[in-house]
Amino acid sequence: MLLTAQQKLEFKPEDQPAMDRRLRNYTFTSLPNQGRKPQSGFGNTPGVCRVGFDKSASVERPRRKLRRQFGRRSRLAIGDGILKDEEKDALRTLPLSDVWTDPPEETGETASAVEDSGSLRHRQLAIILQTRVGEREERIRREQQLHRLRRDSLIARGVPREHADLLPVDDSEPLPTQLNDDLAMLRQNALEEEMESRKRKAKEAFESRWLRETEKELHDCVEKCHRARDPFLSANMQAYREVLCNKLKLHHQSQGTYNTAEAIEERRRVCTELGILREQD
Repeated sequence: MLLTAQQKLEFKPEDQPAMDRRLRNYTFTSLPNQGRKPQSGFGNTPGVCRVGFDKSASVERPRRKLRRQFGRRSRLAIGDGILKDEEKDALRTLPLSDVWTDPPEETGETASAVEDSGSLRHRQLAIILQTRVGEREERIRREQQLHRLRRDSLIARGVPREHADLLPVDDSEPLPTQLNDDLAMLRQNALEEEMESRKRKAKEAFESRWLRETEKELHDCVEKCHRARDPFLSANMQAYREVLCNKLKLHHQSQGTYNTAEAIEERRRVCTELGILREQD
């Protein structure tokens, strides 16, 4: 769009920077006086221009020459990638929805155009078909790869190979009964192994001589704290008790037995053996 004005256009202060970036300003100087008064070609209304040509100027010949040159170049360039007229007409009438949806059934005149391997419609359909075939093959390849990984994982966990081969390719499908039974058995075995592992860790932890002596020392510290009458001595015993508790806590955390049911039961048994606890406690 072209705007003409006698002075530079001014907008609101907040809009002026944006308009300066979008508009290109051109300044025209006054025409020299040649006797023919070119200024008479301009109207009184700003923004309306009339352009006059000298009648003696001959422009018809250059135009015909350019038209002949351009027409010859256009005809030569048709084979270099420029669409033919019939292809342009087919492109103008082609529905855009056909590019992203399944193509409708071809009948009559459309079918004959598709059969022509050099037509624009045929090339478009060939590209769409090739793209969708590639996407489908890639999707199938990924599904098969994931299926192999899931099957190998089941075999590594202990599922028989003949049962693992029953795993469906689509993960949304329900698992066969054999696989469900195998997985339930694996979960039960894993739970039992975890319980045995916690019991073994707790027993090994309380077999430590250092741990038993620390438990005795903690018991003596608690007894002294309860019998202490001196506030200063009582405060010292409480601080020392916190130090011993922190040492035991860090030791059990490093051994993986902190605050587990098996470790608590094993501690009760060991403290009873050491005389720290009574059986009724």
